[in-house]
Amino acid sequence: MSELFTEESEAAHSLLFTFSVAMQDSLLYLSQKVTILTKPLRNIGWMLDMIGELSKPTYKAQKKIITTLEASHPFRSGSIRKFRVFEFEIPIWKNGQHLDWSSVQTALWQVVDIADRFRSEGFEALDDHLDVRLMSSSSILLSSFSSTPCSHVWGWAGIAVASSPWVEEEVWQRFMSEVVASWSRISSPEGNEILPRPHWGKEMPQYVGKEHLYGYLRIAYRNELKELEPRLASLLNNISKSNFSEALSIFGTHHHHELFDDFKR
Repeated sequence: MSELFTEESEAAHSLLFTFSVAMQDSLLYLSQKVTILTKPLRNIGWMLDMIGELSKPTYKAQKKIITTLEASHPFRSGSIRKFRVFEFEIPIWKNGQHLDWSSVQTALWQVVDIADRFRSEGFEALDDHLDVRLMSSSSILLSSFSSTPCSHVWGWAGIAVASSPWVEEEVWQRFMSEVVASWSRISSPEGNEILPRPHWGKEMPQYVGKEHLYGYLRIAYRNELKELEPRLASLLNNISKSNFSEALSIFGTHHHHELFDDFKR
């Protein structure tokens, strides 16, 4: 009897979870088409989102092969909720035998403070999650976790800021821009700007403060771009420009097209 009750409960939870996800997608589509209903539908969507999480089916312990995404974000395992996210990398300093997390702490509190200010103005900009992942330095050019800025860097903290699709586009863009602008002003213990770099596979703001995104990235990656320029020039001498453009189209992203625009002319 108890086994039957458990199976029926899981079936009911599964049905409620599926219903909440389907309703969220429908309401989101409708809110984008009928702007006068956007705010009330957004509030209903947030409520359905919470219902979906509470009703998410639980499964008995069993061996399971999981995806890389589930391993990276275990709290998303079994969930199909949608969210949008941006991430920039903040250095963790090494001070003798001790680690200095001051820049990471500053960056995290800046996100919280800016989200609170938006909320006080009536805008919910951060409604999903805020997480930190630790990464070691990399010598690969254009890596977000560069080993070149300073010998005192022990590692990197990737700060990911995520919100649901219910956050208005204009609010989300302004939130991203203000957060990253505040991060760009963080200094190292020696007083140098750290100019944090983005996760290439996630969203980025159109502007970092008053600077256009690619203007900022050209400053943040100036040493790497200087090293790449003669390599690209040599490459262009050996292959046609059309073949080079085709290679970038296949293996690059629109970010790389913008960064390499000066080199292709």
